[in-house]
Amino acid sequence: LDDHYLGALSKAERQTYRGTNYARAGDGEFFASGRVFATHEEVKSHIKRQHYLESLYASAKAEAFDLETAMRDPASVFKTPQALMASSLTPHLKLEILKRWAYDEKTLELAETEGMRGSGSREWLQDITFAIRKLEASL
Repeated sequence: LDDHYLGALSKAERQTYRGTNYARAGDGEFFASGRVFATHEEVKSHIKRQHYLESLYASAKAEAFDLETAMRDPASVFKTPQALMASSLTPHLKLEILKRWAYDEKTLELAETEGMRGSGSREWLQDITFAIRKLEASL
């Protein structure tokens, strides 16, 4: 794909968005980061998302914790939503983690209403929801 889209295309068909190169093929497709996109908006959206994720990882690295673990199991890294909010992470990273935490808590709550035993503490859901609203209002 790289050869087809980037190697064989003229310089006029190569473009840069936010420091990332992408190419437009004659058939209207776009190519960036090893992926093909149908529209110009899709390739730009993909590039924006990549930059956003890179900023999240940089924030986590500065805080010296494993972002993958925090995203997968927020409660294992931050014992309470208040601990997460008190951290020096960026508001965007806090919001990402809180949204995943809320999803986990809602899933456990649903499982419990269906007769399954949950092991989590859904008492945090209200605190998480409040923190999400607070962060969204400030962004």
